[in-house]
Amino acid sequence: MTTKTQPIEFCFYQPGECSIVDIARLDGRSWILGETLEQVRLRYPGAEMVPWSEVNAKIEAAREATYHVGEATEITADQYNYALNVLPPMRWQGSIFAVSEMICGRIASWYCKAGGKYWEVNHYIDTDHDEINRVCQAAAAK
Repeated sequence: MTTKTQPIEFCFYQPGECSIVDIARLDGRSWILGETLEQVRLRYPGAEMVPWSEVNAKIEAAREATYHVGEATEITADQYNYALNVLPPMRWQGSIFAVSEMICGRIASWYCKAGGKYWEVNHYIDTDHDEINRVCQAAAAK
């Protein structure tokens, strides 16, 4: 038995959320429950039908806003050491490391010693160490 897959052209998305509600079938109904946009809006007021090619940018923007990507928060030495020891660190270089479990998508908690203080920064796992250091140094200078 063979099955044919349909291309995904649209999905249902609630603005500001970090994931989609559902993908849309070719007939415009939701894949899982077979609902129209109006029916989806009963559960997700403000939901939109968004082209699949555009939804990832909306999700990334929502994640950046939700998790304050690129903002340094001062923490204690105990919090820094706890983060260092709770899970195996990733991308450890000098006093900068990321926790090995992602917060959401590709966003990780980074930790850094800078300006005589300890910092936590939510940022993408592939962020350069120099960028994490720059963000922390700028926060320490304030």
